Amino acid sequence: MLLWTLLAILIAAHQAGLDAPKEIAPALAPALLVYLASVYIAGRLSTTLSLKGFLRSLKDDGQALSHRLARRMFFVKAWTLLGYAVLCYGFGWRSIGASAGALTGGIALGEIVNLLPFLAGITILLWTWHPLDAELRGSGMRRAQFVVFVLRHEVAVALAPLVVLLIITEIPEKLFPDSPGMAQALSLALALGFMIVAGPGLLRRVWRTRPMPDCALKQSIVALCSKTGLRCRDVLIWETGKADYANAAVVGFVGRYRYILLSDGLLARLEPDEIAAVCGHEMGHIARRHMIFYMVFALGFAVYLAMFWTALAHVWPGVPPLDDFAGGADGLLQGGLFLAFSAFYWGLLFGGFSRRIEREADMYAAGVVGDYELCARALEKLGEVNRIGRYADSWRHYSIARRAGCLRMAGRDPRLAAIYSQVVISLLAAHVLGAALGVAWLFDGFGVGG
Repeated sequence: MLLWTLLAILIAAHQAGLDAPKEIAPALAPALLVYLASVYIAGRLSTTLSLKGFLRSLKDDGQALSHRLARRMFFVKAWTLLGYAVLCYGFGWRSIGASAGALTGGIALGEIVNLLPFLAGITILLWTWHPLDAELRGSGMRRAQFVVFVLRHEVAVALAPLVVLLIITEIPEKLFPDSPGMAQALSLALALGFMIVAGPGLLRRVWRTRPMPDCALKQSIVALCSKTGLRCRDVLIWETGKADYANAAVVGFVGRYRYILLSDGLLARLEPDEIAAVCGHEMGHIARRHMIFYMVFALGFAVYLAMFWTALAHVWPGVPPLDDFAGGADGLLQGGLFLAFSAFYWGLLFGGFSRRIEREADMYAAGVVGDYELCARALEKLGEVNRIGRYADSWRHYSIARRAGCLRMAGRDPRLAAIYSQVVISLLAAHVLGAALGVAWLFDGFGVGG
């Protein structure tokens, strides 16, 4: 769900930068109702089809997510996102967000209102999917609990920081209305300060965590941190309330504000040495500076989007401009192109890059704990607990089978770990070089610098 939320946020952010329609389209309210009804019907239909006979065979062969079920869920989520894009670009939902933003004199409320149709659609979709999750996982969660759980862990994790960033970056604009350069510099400083200092604390509250009591496991994790030179503020228990949700994370850019999070399902279902292997993987993201890689990719999005639109305008003069509201058929074309590029950049390019980053973190973990086979077994155990199909790729991860296979091959030939790391560096260098050449081309095309 995180990818779809990210794409929806990009649509809302793009809409916020466009001039709002002067009037609210009369067809907007009916279009909104049709959108929400269509999401409900699609969700109910996908749930009904999955529960009729197919789920029984799914449980018999031990695979929690088959390619067939994954495709069905993919298309329903895609429909939810596409319908939201049509509301924004074709029917001018931006006018509602602009009206709300005008009430506060800023864009924060406007962008939140821009996202409301998507959030409503996702909530409806999760509501219809609850019977499928209950049958598939047998977690015993009530419908409302299931909806809140997914929204908290896969939507709010992106939405909450966005809301805070929008609010704090508006402050300089109010303080220095006649000095846009100073306001922008101060906004950037506040945003960076929030991500470094307050962001990890916000995330640990969104995900509901508590400090892990002093015990042998915590001491072993602290010892592992000392061994790798990783500083962290505390080790936290991530209270999900789901025994079939085993996960871990390291949040924070600097040691003073960094936390290691271990879910209650992970602590309940994995052995201490397997938990150490999972922690080693998360530490690998810090040691290999993967957070910086993610920031580079995020900053590159605007450059590559501008390159794409400029190149498209050269070969197709009639394409709607990126930064002007079009509306109607032109608006749908504008939104379709923006969404297609965003999905390509984040879904395919970033997804492919992230899979290789995750593999590099796997190799780091194996080097830290000194046992490639242990890390492979821990991965397979995670797949079993989380009911992930052994051969199912996800947006940001290779399949469990492929990752475990890479670990076992690297155990036989340690040179592979260095090769995998070199692949990551090469891809990042190519990305940065492409962005630099793109900036030079864009500035030359705009007549900057003679």
